[in-house]
Amino acid sequence: MNGLLQGDVTQALPRPRLGTFQKGEDNVFYLEENWIQKAPPKDHKQSSFVTIFSTWNLTLGTSLLSVPWALEKGGIILGPILLVIVNLSLLYTCYLIIESVKHCENRASIKDFNDVIRCILGKAGEIASTFLISFVLIGVCLIYWILASNFLYATVAFLRDRIKNDYINSNNSLVINPGVLCPINGTALDINTTKSADDLMFDRYWNQRLTVPLYLLIILFPLINFRSAVIFNKMSSIGTICSLYVVILVIVKSSFWGNANETKFDYALPTFPIVTGAMSSAFALHANLLPIMQSNRNPKNNVRDITIAYGCSCATYLLVGLLFLMTFPISKDCIQAVFLDNFEADDIMVFVARLMLLVQNIVTYPTILFCTRIKLMIILFGNDYPSWKHVLVFNGLVVTVCILGAIFFPDIGIILRYVGAFGTGFYALILPCIVQYVIRKKENRLTVGSVISYLYIVTFAISNCIAQVIVD
Repeated sequence: MNGLLQGDVTQALPRPRLGTFQKGEDNVFYLEENWIQKAPPKDHKQSSFVTIFSTWNLTLGTSLLSVPWALEKGGIILGPILLVIVNLSLLYTCYLIIESVKHCENRASIKDFNDVIRCILGKAGEIASTFLISFVLIGVCLIYWILASNFLYATVAFLRDRIKNDYINSNNSLVINPGVLCPINGTALDINTTKSADDLMFDRYWNQRLTVPLYLLIILFPLINFRSAVIFNKMSSIGTICSLYVVILVIVKSSFWGNANETKFDYALPTFPIVTGAMSSAFALHANLLPIMQSNRNPKNNVRDITIAYGCSCATYLLVGLLFLMTFPISKDCIQAVFLDNFEADDIMVFVARLMLLVQNIVTYPTILFCTRIKLMIILFGNDYPSWKHVLVFNGLVVTVCILGAIFFPDIGIILRYVGAFGTGFYALILPCIVQYVIRKKENRLTVGSVISYLYIVTFAISNCIAQVIVD
């Protein structure tokens, strides 16, 4: 969520002039699905190195957990090529947003992409973009709830088995290679038919799909009703630590698997749209872009810095995805949308990863929901906090969607690629092109090259949406 899971989707928290923060505060917090970036204090600028590093981290997140699965669905050759194409397309629209700011009358009032949209397309454009962003963020909330349920279930099961010293393999997975699982979809494989009454009782009340999503409500619902999300923003470094640990985990595991892998590779597969759908949200930091760029000490280097950051991000995703895919010791079809599900529950490194990601999800989820709530409340009621009743009803509705999704449709892969293709596609690909087209048309600066580039991006975004439906 990187990116959406992630990344996996990025958003800026409301601007101070909207009354989001208390009077006199000199810090503004900005949100991304897997990383919260604290903007520098007023009149303080950061170097290009810090700008590049911040942007790089903003595009890394829970999408790292899905990139091996996505590349496998595209093929060992076509998958990486499509990932690079998505990266370059979203980088180009970042450039369009940076250029668009120069054509707003009052640049000092431009804090995020929504301000640019309001400046160029008017109030109607801002309302449309807000609802698009809200769709993306609610989708991200659903992804986070499903992931948190997964991590919470596995963490508690690990601790219980350690205490009992009686590890039993999950009854919906087949152990084919030591330490590696190949989950079997749609079947109930009874590997262990001699479970004790205690085990059966535990499975009944601690079920990943039926009960854990409800238990998660006890933890998260009080947190999402805070009036301010500042306390969660202060714990933003967890996102960076988690991303780094995931990269290290993949490197360590692949080094153990080595070259013993004898499975064959598919160079290209007809399911390749999964790559473009799932990875669209990984590189989408467009709503968070301007706050970062405005903090750069050398604004003339903005385009260069964002290009370097996107290059580093792309390289990181390729490293994790290809390394896992190429060294995975059993059939590539076994790779899951969250690759941690391919490891046995008693794996210490994987347990640490799940525990860290669980804490990250618990910290990040309230901030994502807070951002969504603020944006919608301002558009609908003209106030970021109309009353506690409005907030309670809104939070209740979103949480209900998340719980039902986690129980009845916990398919991270499908949700990730639809949110990426439809939400991110329209907001991060199509809207920047529309804004830039309107600007150039008013100034009579439209060229054949610019029109072709806009048409390519729009066509790519729409085709990506259609392809997600077809591939199903």
